[in-house]
Amino acid sequence: MKELKPIEFIVTSKFEDNIEKYGYYNNTCECCGKPIKNIQFGVFTVEGPEVVLADVTEEDLAEQGLYSQGIYPIGSECIKKYPKEYRVKINKH
Repeated sequence: MKELKPIEFIVTSKFEDNIEKYGYYNNTCECCGKPIKNIQFGVFTVEGPEVVLADVTEEDLAEQGLYSQGIYPIGSECIKKYPKEYRVKINKH
């Protein structure tokens, strides 16, 4: 069974203010609430929400009775708050 090593999902204190200012869309950073110009990174989340290692599979989660909440887009400044092994590269064209 793969270890998930969950960590806390980070939401900044400015998240709500930024959502009110910019709105909430598909390109909103789930950490700070600002719009992301070019989505490149995200984090893989499970119920809680918690962030799990980037290479965890749906099967790994099922073995531990957890369910994916998907990959949340994170802006280029906020992604630096997560260790590299938790960052998911998103290929947007």
